[in-house]
Amino acid sequence: MQLDYIVRKGARKIPDKVALVDVMTGEKSINYGEYDQRCNNFANYVINDFNINPGDRIALLLENSIEICVAYYSIPRTSAIIVPLNFFMAKKELEYCINDSKPVMLIYGDKFKDDISYYKKRCPSIREFISEQQFDKLCQIPFEGKRIKPPKKVYETDTVFIAYTGGTTGFPKGVMLTHEGLFNNIMSSGRVVIDSLHKADNIENGLEMLEHSILIPIPIFHLAAMLVFLMSSFMGYTLYLHKGFKADKIVQSIDKYKINHIVCVPTNIISFVEYLESEEAKKYDINSLKQLTYGAAPISPTVLSRAMELLPTTKFRQAYGQTEYSPVITQLTSEDHELAKKFPEILKSGGCPQFGTEVKIWKNGTFLPKGKIGEVIASGNSIMRGYWNKKDLTQKTIQEIDGKNWLFTGDVGYLKEINGKDYLFLTDRAKDMIVSGGENIYPKEIENVIYQIDGVKMCAVIGVPDEKWGEAVVALIVPKEGANLKGEKIIHYCGEHLAGYKKPKKVIFREDLPVSAQGKILKRKLKDEFWKEEKRLIH
Repeated sequence: MQLDYIVRKGARKIPDKVALVDVMTGEKSINYGEYDQRCNNFANYVINDFNINPGDRIALLLENSIEICVAYYSIPRTSAIIVPLNFFMAKKELEYCINDSKPVMLIYGDKFKDDISYYKKRCPSIREFISEQQFDKLCQIPFEGKRIKPPKKVYETDTVFIAYTGGTTGFPKGVMLTHEGLFNNIMSSGRVVIDSLHKADNIENGLEMLEHSILIPIPIFHLAAMLVFLMSSFMGYTLYLHKGFKADKIVQSIDKYKINHIVCVPTNIISFVEYLESEEAKKYDINSLKQLTYGAAPISPTVLSRAMELLPTTKFRQAYGQTEYSPVITQLTSEDHELAKKFPEILKSGGCPQFGTEVKIWKNGTFLPKGKIGEVIASGNSIMRGYWNKKDLTQKTIQEIDGKNWLFTGDVGYLKEINGKDYLFLTDRAKDMIVSGGENIYPKEIENVIYQIDGVKMCAVIGVPDEKWGEAVVALIVPKEGANLKGEKIIHYCGEHLAGYKKPKKVIFREDLPVSAQGKILKRKLKDEFWKEEKRLIH
């Protein structure tokens, strides 16, 4: 099954039902029939007027909007591949992603129009720069020419997205995701939502007949948000789009539009809790909120418990995964959250493997029994096709064991049986990676930038515990003799060359750093200073 089937299905079954509402631009909306027609219009222009060929890449530099949603479903109809760009990245980082994937078209939002001249000079593969306004116009004008079908049959195993994620080598890597992998994840996640929310509903005529709304404030270039967006369309929901998470605006939208379901990351939940405890929040009615889905980073059980107290009629669902698995591997369902009243440690877990996914713990060439700590590996039909232009890294990350392909996640943990189910508990990361505010950050990228600064002799970037962000980025630096380095200037320099969320929250100067006999900085020893009071090395 191909992704573009989703909107076709909606147009056939519920053409007049509202599909998308852009809350941030005067409540602009379209129904499923219009949604499908816009996808058709743009796909025809792409094939006929822009000479886009099967396998060509089309990059998207767009905030949450109706336009990005239409792009996600129209581009697959042309057999081209979508490259969603993380607009939080610095221009140099985006330049790398663009020149690595070599898109022939870039569709960009108004917010980024002043940056386009930069990419025109440095990204020669791009033939067409299409503004959000141009894209919207093409989508709404019926194509009058001769319609040519895509010159290539689309298979479920074809790549449909190349999603860039950080890399331990210091460069982002493109994750190739397939129609099949994403659809399997949509179906598995949808099954959990149905069990959680719709058991009591009359769904004999299909989920599309239900009046259910979902709000997404997380940028849809993030795979977690993208999956929920795709799932909501598949289930015939009405999707409300926000550009970012501001607790007061979110609560106002829940009240105004009677939102049933919201998706967020743990830092959002902290802000949500703080606002719900305020006097101002009491004037809003949010009893329509049936489910809150969260993930992308560990959450404090204390914060989660408080959120559950403040939202007693809302069901909570957590998802753990990574881009390479399209992305969900395990889920902590609403039933698990209820069970946690009897078994509190469940809230510290990442949940149980979702339908169609097998999870095991691996160490020194063997599977480990429950309770033993090792690397988390996952098997199923949602595994990525591989890394774009990185065959060796693909072979290291996807390995065949006993006739099955297994994804080596780089996370460390163990499985524990509780009440007859196997729950995954994460304890550390095998990869050198920090998760701050739901964003994956690779220290090597930051260290490479810091080493460009005159006067830096040694540098190590680590994540330290932080109540709000989960982990905060800290740079430990040994200056060269006679150098006059300033922490605030180093942070500012990083902000000029990296995404804002990657720059250090703090710089600590040291006379030396611990190193091995081979001269490698011992980051584990550095982390121990900051994590000794914690029960696990992730937060």
